[in-house]
Amino acid sequence: MADFKYIMTLSFLVRIIMESISKVEQTYYGARILRYENKKEMIEKKERFYSAVKKELTELNENISMFNQFIRGELKYANFTNIPKVNVKRVKKIIDDHKGDYPVEYDENLEFKEKIIKHVMAEDSSASSLSRKNTILKLEKTLTDVKYSISNFLKEVDMLFSPFNQYEDEKFSKNTRMEINKAKDCFSIGLMGETVFIIGKILENLSTKYLILLKKANKINYKTSEIKKWDFETKINILKKEKMLTPNQYSKLMSVKWDRNIFGHPSKTSDIKQSMKDAKAMVIIGLNFISYLESKIAKI
Repeated sequence: MADFKYIMTLSFLVRIIMESISKVEQTYYGARILRYENKKEMIEKKERFYSAVKKELTELNENISMFNQFIRGELKYANFTNIPKVNVKRVKKIIDDHKGDYPVEYDENLEFKEKIIKHVMAEDSSASSLSRKNTILKLEKTLTDVKYSISNFLKEVDMLFSPFNQYEDEKFSKNTRMEINKAKDCFSIGLMGETVFIIGKILENLSTKYLILLKKANKINYKTSEIKKWDFETKINILKKEKMLTPNQYSKLMSVKWDRNIFGHPSKTSDIKQSMKDAKAMVIIGLNFISYLESKIAKI
């Protein structure tokens, strides 16, 4: 299925971004040993540290660009939000501003070897350690927007299928489930018009089935042959007339019918553009009615 191919690609792209973030974070932790005693040592250590950081950031930003290019191209219909790149200049300024020449201070309560280790790894409470830890925190914050955007993207992907997810466990008839799966496939790759058309087709077939069963149960007085000849609008009107639909249900079902006709038999471009804006709402309403009619049919 087309949507499976795209979702697998997105999963791969998100994974390599997350792997790049992990590499950047590990490199950031190198600031734990970013201490020096003179200007020459400061320049050498900062240049070496920035070079390592820049290498990982370049890879991360390239992976982000690849991701953004994919969602703007193959998945532009979904209106996913771009993931922002990390501001490399901001990172360099944090490193340039880092102060690592505080006098060495050791915790006198510790053994000599442990004193050295804790100081070098910025694990004590000295001014030097606190400065290095503060720099790491500042560097980590440069990844916040990227992480937040990825989190939002994953929610957006879930929303891509959300109208259908709540009906996954519904015990629909075999034909209805098969058609719903077709609609879900169309919806997942941005074919909104086709999705509404399929949903409308399911509803019309269920309306026919419901009316025929009502006739067989002697709850309405129409011939099966004439029920089969009615168009969708007539069926909806009869269901309302026989009080099988509330006025609110009638209005919503007519909306789905109307949009289905627009996509199935387009006449005006303006009508299609307006219906595209309403498509997701029509899908939600349509799925709700499918569940409603299936439950009614099961009880007859």
